[in-house]
Amino acid sequence: MDDKILPGDCSDIVRRIDTDRFGPFVFQPGFTAAAVALGLHRVEDAHARFVASPLAQVANQLEQEVIVSSVFGTNTIEGGTLSEEETASALALDPQQLHAVEQQRALNIKAAYDFSRTAAKTPGWSLTTQFIVDLHRLVTAGIPHDDNRPGLIRDNPKTRVTLVGDAAHGGRYRPPQYGRDVERLLVALIAWHDDLQAAAVPALIRAPLVHLYYEQIHPFWDGNGRVGRVIEATLLQAAGYRYAPFALARYYLQNIDA
Repeated sequence: MDDKILPGDCSDIVRRIDTDRFGPFVFQPGFTAAAVALGLHRVEDAHARFVASPLAQVANQLEQEVIVSSVFGTNTIEGGTLSEEETASALALDPQQLHAVEQQRALNIKAAYDFSRTAAKTPGWSLTTQFIVDLHRLVTAGIPHDDNRPGLIRDNPKTRVTLVGDAAHGGRYRPPQYGRDVERLLVALIAWHDDLQAAAVPALIRAPLVHLYYEQIHPFWDGNGRVGRVIEATLLQAAGYRYAPFALARYYLQNIDA
């Protein structure tokens, strides 16, 4: 597991990108070390207690339950209608047995989680744009959409405007529309994450920051929320957290109106 103690003040780890059409885009932590230090220590203490508890001895069963709950959570956030029991049943199906888009969506998320876990266990793995593109291919494979193509970066024609969010959940946001800007910002996000990692900023901080800015870039036509949550989970897994990364999807669902 990487160093969990946040170094001095990391608020100066900033990248400003001047895009062609979106204007300036700034990657920055947006907090002071003192503001998050107590929370970090509480999480680390809870994690240490869990690892030492008898629950860790039933790891395989626990992991399967967490995966089902997480797939249900992340799919429901995106408008999926399967119940948690139906989600578990869909995950047990052979791909040839699928007969509904909802089942395909659930199985796609599971495939992305499997890909994520394999990557996180690979020595020397690091976050790359190719990893993100591959995740998107897995998440959206076989899902009908007028514009989305698995693995293809969004490039809006002038007649089509992408808007994200709604008034009930923080308001509407217009992400970058021009494909070159989207690609440039995605590359910059990876570089900024590398800066954070080089400065020993712990994964508990890096992962949600990357998730936040990834969603602001919104690089694909569809599947951004699902991909963003898997990216966050992968960074946490790579740092040694085994169960909580996927459980976050259920937490987001339960607190979506908070």
